[in-house]
Amino acid sequence: MLDTHTAPPVALEAEYRRDLLETVTTEAALRARFPRATEVEHTHEATLRVYALGAGVLAAVCTDCDRVFEYLPWQREGTRCPGCRARAERALATLLDQLATLAPALDTLTDQDLARLGRRLDTTRHALHDTLARRPG
Repeated sequence: MLDTHTAPPVALEAEYRRDLLETVTTEAALRARFPRATEVEHTHEATLRVYALGAGVLAAVCTDCDRVFEYLPWQREGTRCPGCRARAERALATLLDQLATLAPALDTLTDQDLARLGRRLDTTRHALHDTLARRPG
């Protein structure tokens, strides 16, 4: 007996659009591939332009690095640019490596050098705190 149950047309259309989106790398290519895409309002990231592609599929274009990706507003990670996130993670890893290299040298610093370093770390900590406080969700 043949299985006559098929996926709803909208689900098939959404999967088709997701497959097409995987081949898009620029905003111009997005507009060419999806000429009826409309820009939509969103509240997650100020550095994104979000487009409705139809069948419930959303795409985002990062205005910082121009990356195009599927926008998933119901997932925290689905609203952040994967390219910028990876770049930030690499920068953090580099910073942590540099701090590990600095640690043995702290014994050779003067009290004045340590005080200056402490002030710079406090400034950085406050800037990081302010950035995290401005984040939605």
